[in-house]
Amino acid sequence: MQLRSDVVGYSNFLILYTNKAKMSCHVNYATIPHHLRKNPTHKFNYFQEANLHQPIPPSSSWTNRSRRRSSPARVSAIARTKDSYIVRIKTLDGCKIGFSNYNFEYNADGGKGAGHGTKLSDGNLKNDSVSITFDPKTMYIPPVDSATTKMYGWPLPPFLKIEIIPEVLQGSINEESGKIDIKLRAKYWFSIGSGYKAPPLIVETILTTDESRGSHGSTRGKRRGKDGRCRLVGIATLGPLKDSYMNSLLGLPAECVTEMNAIIYFI
Repeated sequence: MQLRSDVVGYSNFLILYTNKAKMSCHVNYATIPHHLRKNPTHKFNYFQEANLHQPIPPSSSWTNRSRRRSSPARVSAIARTKDSYIVRIKTLDGCKIGFSNYNFEYNADGGKGAGHGTKLSDGNLKNDSVSITFDPKTMYIPPVDSATTKMYGWPLPPFLKIEIIPEVLQGSINEESGKIDIKLRAKYWFSIGSGYKAPPLIVETILTTDESRGSHGSTRGKRRGKDGRCRLVGIATLGPLKDSYMNSLLGLPAECVTEMNAIIYFI
């Protein structure tokens, strides 16, 4: 029954996607497979072209993409003292992003960012909490696309892309317990080729290593270990957009579930 519901969910998503893709006539020519360029009358079959029997390439498959470079100079200008830190984050694979009834298996390996931390002082000598703020200009998160993401075990449709642009990423870390709470505000930009780009989805939530609850369920993270590894989770409420296609595709208004594996460390 679970397999059947997954197939139905993926099929519905694919139908909505395909209808919009046909309308987006200005597809980026460079992204079209070479054999299709030679034979423009060739009818595109997603299930053949996606080669569903082949696994998604490992994270190295997108290492040659052009990436937004971070700005270490801004962070390195902060001198470390007894009560101040330079903090860095690296995102890993094994992540998940969910919209309404759709669950994406997401490989965020290669994401990174930097910021600064300040020891919180309240007169308690046992206070091991550090306030952290990441600089959005240093943040890079791999896009959600067919190279990094699966849906019910199958690759995302070609040309579909979601760029994640963080605007706010700040909170606190308890170095002793490993508990982390970080406020996230980000824009999710959906596009299909170069012919369609939706208004941004504004995602606001608290990423935590404990439990995050929504109206339809909950998810639990994992506290930061001695090696800096953790699992951050959060559930955001998304309102409808002034775009009927996106509202239909994602079932907006809906909740957005984020589960992100990461390494957070101080230098």
